[in-house]
Amino acid sequence: MMCCDGARGGAVRPRDFRRFAAAVLEAQGLRPARHQLAMIDALERVAAGQVDRLMVQMPPGAAKSTYASVLFPAFWFTRHPAGEVIAASHTASLAEYFGRRLRALIAEAGEDFGLLLDAGNRAAGRFSLQGGGQYFAAGVRGPITGRRADLILIDDPVKSWAEADSRAARDALHDWYRAELLSRLKPGGRVVLVMTRWHEDDLAGRLMARESGWTVLRLPALAEADDPLGRAPGEALWPEWEDARAIARRRATVGERVFAALYQQRPMRDGGTLFELDRLGFVDAPPAVVRTVRAWDLAATAASAGRNPDWTVGLKLGLTADGTHVVLDVVRVRAGPAAV
Repeated sequence: MMCCDGARGGAVRPRDFRRFAAAVLEAQGLRPARHQLAMIDALERVAAGQVDRLMVQMPPGAAKSTYASVLFPAFWFTRHPAGEVIAASHTASLAEYFGRRLRALIAEAGEDFGLLLDAGNRAAGRFSLQGGGQYFAAGVRGPITGRRADLILIDDPVKSWAEADSRAARDALHDWYRAELLSRLKPGGRVVLVMTRWHEDDLAGRLMARESGWTVLRLPALAEADDPLGRAPGEALWPEWEDARAIARRRATVGERVFAALYQQRPMRDGGTLFELDRLGFVDAPPAVVRTVRAWDLAATAASAGRNPDWTVGLKLGLTADGTHVVLDVVRVRAGPAAV
């Protein structure tokens, strides 16, 4: 099947982002993984005008920046050759790094797709295309006055836990986004926010709480119920890169709060726990319940030399008529897959 349609001068116009990404990556001996294909399809809907606000949440190391900040703006310019793009990251140096990669891609392969850099304006953080397209990279809260955008790309706007935990820093980022960055967006323009979650009130959390109209693609490191990729619960996002066992070791190292936010894209409360201790209590006998559920965290790892297996834990939970949750039973076992 042809990936592209013909265009003047021997260049070709890619029919969609999947084919464009495949053509570019094939030259590097790479193929998109399934989570990257899901991201590609979501970004294609942005380019096609079907979605004007897209949020992608993924753990570190998922190659989200390669697809969102390098491949996608190149594809965008094949659809919108005179379009203007503003790309923002947590620092100007990171934004310019993505711009440098994008510029290198266009210089190397852009001619095949009808993209040519303007020789007079080709800095890493701001360059032009011969068709009129403009690309401008900036750090968050950096100056963007005088710029306009058909597409705003925000890639990892938070750089540290200290920043994520600071209410003042979160407010400053949201104010910059709302009052400065969005003021640069043209009517009918589109916004893509790609980030790893840090805090329940980070930029993604605040936008989801206060604004409607966002399409959200949330892909945790370990699959949960109703996974967008159809994974079984506990299945790794990119097992070719990091399997479930390696992720479990990382979880034990970083702790639950970090893991829940950065890896599962489900930040906990500021207190660092899922439950408030003053709301927990003990009862001598379980009350009557109207509903019962059981859930398992299947570590299912076997013992090995010098290493004990991880715990597999099962919880039986009851719900009373007044909405109280009751832990009815807990089972903990260290055993391999065959014994669980």
